[in-house]
Amino acid sequence: MRVRFSATSIACAVLVTLAQLWLAAAASGEPRLRRFERVESVLALTDRLAKADQELEGAHPAKSVRMTLRGTTLRGVFQHPASRLLVRDVAILARTHLVFSIGLSDEAWAKGSDGVEFSVEVRPEGGKWHEVFKRELGVDADEADRGWQDVEVSLHPFAGQRVDLVFETMPGLRGSAGYDWAYWGEPRLVASGVEVRDGSRPNLLLVSFDTLRADYLGSYGHAANTSPTIDALAARGARFERVVAQAPWTLPSHFSMLTGLYPDREMLRYDESPCAISPTVQTLAEILADNRYSTAAFTGGGFVSSSLGFGQGFDRFESHGRRFEDNLPAIHAWLERHAGSRFFLFVHHFNVHRPYAAPDAHLSRFIDEVPTACRGVVFSQADLEAGRWQACLRDPHGVDYLRAAYEAEISNADDLLSELLTQLSDLGVLDDTLVVVTADHGEELMDHGSLDHVRTLYDEVIRVPLIIAGPGVEPGVRVPVLAGLTDVVPTLLELLWPEATGMAPEGRSHADWLTGAARVDAGRENAPIFTATELDRKIPSLAAEPYAFKAAVVRGTRKLIRSGTGSDVSMELFDHSRDPHERQPSLPSRSAEDQALKRTLEAWVKDLPRARYCVPRELEPETRDQLEALGYLN
Repeated sequence: MRVRFSATSIACAVLVTLAQLWLAAAASGEPRLRRFERVESVLALTDRLAKADQELEGAHPAKSVRMTLRGTTLRGVFQHPASRLLVRDVAILARTHLVFSIGLSDEAWAKGSDGVEFSVEVRPEGGKWHEVFKRELGVDADEADRGWQDVEVSLHPFAGQRVDLVFETMPGLRGSAGYDWAYWGEPRLVASGVEVRDGSRPNLLLVSFDTLRADYLGSYGHAANTSPTIDALAARGARFERVVAQAPWTLPSHFSMLTGLYPDREMLRYDESPCAISPTVQTLAEILADNRYSTAAFTGGGFVSSSLGFGQGFDRFESHGRRFEDNLPAIHAWLERHAGSRFFLFVHHFNVHRPYAAPDAHLSRFIDEVPTACRGVVFSQADLEAGRWQACLRDPHGVDYLRAAYEAEISNADDLLSELLTQLSDLGVLDDTLVVVTADHGEELMDHGSLDHVRTLYDEVIRVPLIIAGPGVEPGVRVPVLAGLTDVVPTLLELLWPEATGMAPEGRSHADWLTGAARVDAGRENAPIFTATELDRKIPSLAAEPYAFKAAVVRGTRKLIRSGTGSDVSMELFDHSRDPHERQPSLPSRSAEDQALKRTLEAWVKDLPRARYCVPRELEPETRDQLEALGYLN
């Protein structure tokens, strides 16, 4: 089912028309989209290779690629000038547009390209060529023109006809093709006003609030009004009562969230050369892209960057900054262009991650007066190095201020989520969209004596929210079974395809609990969930850590944490039924239950693969800068 492109594959690509989509859907018996006023043919030029009537004229090949320009990654076609990519026999429906982006690689500008002229021509059957688009990205282009440039071309004059299309690139004014590395991004046909039938798969919006603890949301019992939007989602959908993250830091937990797989030992290791996701791994975005979803990701960067493998399967992958509000304008623009299609939109942000920078209006909701020692403190790396962070927390009200700053960030991000949901409602697609809110890990807010994650496996760090609302989900559901982030993908796939099985073999689907057809499954209720972390103690901030490796298993109300390796191993056992805040650790007793839990954890640690899904990679300078701004790698 997957389509993969090698770096050397020579690809001439083809637009697949809406008429062909409808015929294919009817032939397969697949139901169509419902209640949409417009719909998009989402099959890009890059989706079909060497399978259609197509020609390439010119000395240079075309290649299917994923290209990043000025931080935005798109699927598309590399076409070095001078060349013409001819796509034959495309059916044009009423109110159809050709939508694409154009751009030159960042290196092209740096190495002295004289620019490239892009053009598109259309020829109706038996007619003459008509130029419908021409633009030159020249040597005098300013910075705003040196990334992807979005284009929309009306094909209304050709409605009801079959046409040939030509995508042409030509050298710039000097006529030199040197360094003219030119790209077409996400070329597709868009038609409006198409009538469609009921019964389709819904859209999917997955929002990851990086560093969000479950217990700081109203829907999970928090007293302060931090999250009215999320709480309303929980009321009209399902709330998972207990979800365990597979790691206490961003990269491996998001890997599990987006693949349904446990990270391997190498990916769990927190160091300055983190693992990029192996291209052999199938992501949720790839599964949905292969099934005619438009896919886009807007992230805060850092450990959720395209360079670390998170771009796999996304037509568009962008990061305009670490905060939700940095990416929201681009998200709005993308939805305006794609809301009529079947889409998967992944949104990630670092608002709830230090440093805290919520507007004062949000902070004032949760604290009456900022302690003198805490004024201007955002718990940044600069605050730590200057001693301001420590001075604030020594103040009698310093911890209250810390927690209020965290609450303010949740409140601000919750408001921004409301903006996004309002747009979906205004576009008429909210009722046809599965909305998922979750997090990769939480944060210790001095609960066990520190402000951090990565290092520990206590509940404030590894217990995360999971809320799902939308088509097919019963309102007000409370899912009592223990779940992990590995369960997100199989649960969503079964909601989208009730017949879906085996697509994420290490996770478990809980879709039956959401649809009102809950089945008590003793095996599932008693199934263990694992989490782990491994630290590189050469990083100065981790040098004093007594244990480099930690792993935990959760089963029912009991949790066992194992720290260390070899003969230097310690154990902490917690019973959440009597100690929900993990204040009273004990050693495993000789009881059959405790010994079985210990054997389960030891076996999992022993069998944990070393480098199954990981490609070690040096961090790109931009990613390193983002991580240092977040307080990592110092």
